[in-house]
Amino acid sequence: MCGCGTQFVPRNAAHKKCTACREKIHGVCVDCGVSFTKSRSSIRVTDRCEPCTRRVATGKRIAVLTERGVYGQPAAPAEPRTVQCPGCDHSFETFSVDQRYCTIECRLAHQRELVNRKTAKRCRGCDADMSEIKFKHYCPQCRPENYEPQQYEGRCSDCAVVFVSTDRTHVRCPRCEAAETRRVAARVRAKRQMFKDIERARAAGVPFENVKRNEVYEKHDWMCGICGEAIDPTLDQDHPKSLTLDHIVPISRGGAHTYANVQPAHRACNVAKADRL
Repeated sequence: MCGCGTQFVPRNAAHKKCTACREKIHGVCVDCGVSFTKSRSSIRVTDRCEPCTRRVATGKRIAVLTERGVYGQPAAPAEPRTVQCPGCDHSFETFSVDQRYCTIECRLAHQRELVNRKTAKRCRGCDADMSEIKFKHYCPQCRPENYEPQQYEGRCSDCAVVFVSTDRTHVRCPRCEAAETRRVAARVRAKRQMFKDIERARAAGVPFENVKRNEVYEKHDWMCGICGEAIDPTLDQDHPKSLTLDHIVPISRGGAHTYANVQPAHRACNVAKADRL
């Protein structure tokens, strides 16, 4: 049992106080003679009560501030000193050791002027004000005649031709880059068309596969399955002889959207066939 009357289970032979008593310090203040009880973690000083501890700490802090001056700065001089204001260049007298400006208004105006002077931007061609223009070195009037884009030399990754470009990220010459752009656009259009065909078949409730139109066209050697003539794939989509995909058994009649039920056809032939078998 602890001296305070609390029952506890000791962990070892040296465990003679409960947790509450072990975390407290009992003593008599050396200044005022009053008995006190303090937590071990609350304060380091254990020979004074809490009021006397605060009083001693405050006295030490006042002594340090008195010796060093307010907030560690040198003490104010007994006589006023003459200072020249950097804002208006007028001289004034002050007792403060860190006052630089004659008035608050003068300080704010001078600081605002310094900020504007630092952020001021002039045109490299005509020295015009460009404070409102960002990320440019020349004004709109001087820019066309002073614009010199940086040139970068590279080797085409497709045809190995040396080319010059203003973009260092380019890895192809202009001709190969245009061809690659057309190939990518064709792949995107083909994928989009495939999804449209699947959605149409799903809406009609017929079986479907992921039919790739180019595979169908190459399988039939670009020949129309209705008239048997060759199809020019370079024709515009609005041309009567342009390339289209025909369902042998139309979807409207229950035909499936599968490789076995599709064939290439001229647009005119496909329109003339309509939904007939």
